[in-house]
Amino acid sequence: MQTTLFLPFKKPAYTTLWFSEGLMNLADQMEFLVLVWLVVENTESAFLVGLFSGLRFIGMVLAPVSGTIIDRHGGIKALKTTRLLYLFYSGTILTVLFLNKFKLWMAFFMATLNGINRASDMVARQTSMATILGINTINSGVAGFRIVRDITQMIGPLLGALILDSSGIEWSYIAICSVFFMSSVLVFRASHQQSSLGLATVQEESPSKQLNDSSNTKTSPLWESFKQGLVYVYKSKPLLMLFILATLYNILVFPVIYGLMPVIAKSILNTDATGLGRLMFAIYAGALIGTLIIGSVKSFNRPGRTLIIANLGWYLAFLALAPVDIYIFAIIILFVGGLTSGITNVMVEQLLLTISSKEFRGRVMGTRALAVAALFIGVLGSGSLADATSIQISVATITSLGFLITIVVTLLLPQLWRVQTS
Repeated sequence: MQTTLFLPFKKPAYTTLWFSEGLMNLADQMEFLVLVWLVVENTESAFLVGLFSGLRFIGMVLAPVSGTIIDRHGGIKALKTTRLLYLFYSGTILTVLFLNKFKLWMAFFMATLNGINRASDMVARQTSMATILGINTINSGVAGFRIVRDITQMIGPLLGALILDSSGIEWSYIAICSVFFMSSVLVFRASHQQSSLGLATVQEESPSKQLNDSSNTKTSPLWESFKQGLVYVYKSKPLLMLFILATLYNILVFPVIYGLMPVIAKSILNTDATGLGRLMFAIYAGALIGTLIIGSVKSFNRPGRTLIIANLGWYLAFLALAPVDIYIFAIIILFVGGLTSGITNVMVEQLLLTISSKEFRGRVMGTRALAVAALFIGVLGSGSLADATSIQISVATITSLGFLITIVVTLLLPQLWRVQTS
């Protein structure tokens, strides 16, 4: 095993983009906690909390289209637009707050707008990173991005909760807007660095020739390019399996974090916004450790097997959370769950970027982002089940289903399990 985690930072554009990504995610996580806690306090409904969380990802249904457009025009241009939109939306909320016109429905409306923007931002970020680095250091680049996301997902909710509890929502949004602004400035800086170093086009060999050069994205009609991307994923069984796994854990385990966790914190563990921040800190502290483990390894002989085993461990960890009503035990379990989730998410992204060819990378990542849209179904379903039965039953049901279905799918599509690196 050879450590290559720091190789991408030799490229200034990657380093600048890394800081921009961290700041964007920090502000996003602060904003999520502030708004979701308002929903919890005003409704105490698992369904409405799930609805709010789901709306933040509803725009992912548009991700394949975003990926097609980004394949034509480049990720860094799209990224500048999406980061400015994050700043504009948070600035709008801040203005409404100072005018004393804020209503709870506005949180849901802004979650929807951010959800639409999130789809393009996710695909643009991934393709920009891959373009800057090239194929040889993609694995380390993905891990590096995941590390900064895990760090900010640890700090963001806790920081947002501390400002909210101590200074109120207005000061929370002043901080959020400030961080979004710094992220926007840095992405423009990264664009300049990329252009000045001539990184707009990276020369690399396509690892797959399932669809030939006749499918050139820039000359094909938009709809035709979109369909070619879907066919490309379907014909590659490892890519198809990765898409299925990502869809499953967005429906059957992520809802525990993004939908049920605020209600678990308030109703089961009897804690406040800062307590919720600590729970989220535990999850992403574990995810950070998992990411560091994967990022420090140049390659795995059987990456598909590592991914699937970690994914199954993620389901089991969150299944163990179902009966827990003691805060410190919940912290420990969430740390373990975060560890397995970090390994799972990094390896999914690494395999998608390395298996797919450069010509289809935007569309492949757009299709993967479509799996994130399934989170909307998951948070609504788990929230409805929690309101109809209990939080514990909802957590146990969805995680058990995820574990069992993953085993069945692996048996039906074993190609990912058999994938070997050279």
